[in-house]
Amino acid sequence: MQHVVHKSAHYNNPPTHPSTHTGVDAAGLHTKQTVVTNALQHHKFTPTSIPPAEAALAAVGGLELAAMVGAYMQAYDMGIAAIVDGFVSGVAALVAVRMQPDVHQVLFGSHTSAEKGTRVLLEALELVAPLDGGLRLGEGTGAVLAVGLLRAATALLCDVATLEDVIGSGK
Repeated sequence: MQHVVHKSAHYNNPPTHPSTHTGVDAAGLHTKQTVVTNALQHHKFTPTSIPPAEAALAAVGGLELAAMVGAYMQAYDMGIAAIVDGFVSGVAALVAVRMQPDVHQVLFGSHTSAEKGTRVLLEALELVAPLDGGLRLGEGTGAVLAVGLLRAATALLCDVATLEDVIGSGK
């Protein structure tokens, strides 16, 4: 899945952007940059001509990424919250928002991740992630932690009595 993500990262950043580095050695980074560059050239994309989201997804995304994009779009259609949890889901969320801007309304960031590109993606999505624990497990750990925070925030907004409820209106 990581190779798909790094190809898709070009949608917002050229292949040499530091956000696409995930701790690989110089040879690994060079290979990734070459793969991305070749894919973009094959589809006649350039860093100065950003393709439509659908074209970028079809050209350099994978089935996993397309499924995640669809999940974010479906979450919006159903009116349910969707958590952006790390780099891979951030790429999918960005593509979904570029395809259907209103998807942004249901997105919540979970954490900033140790992967450098996550901050770039959260900024592009205009999301603030409440957690910054250096997570990099790729197992949805940030989402699990964020669910508790989202539930607590929801309870505060919906279930906590107001001062007027407690002492009365005084009328």
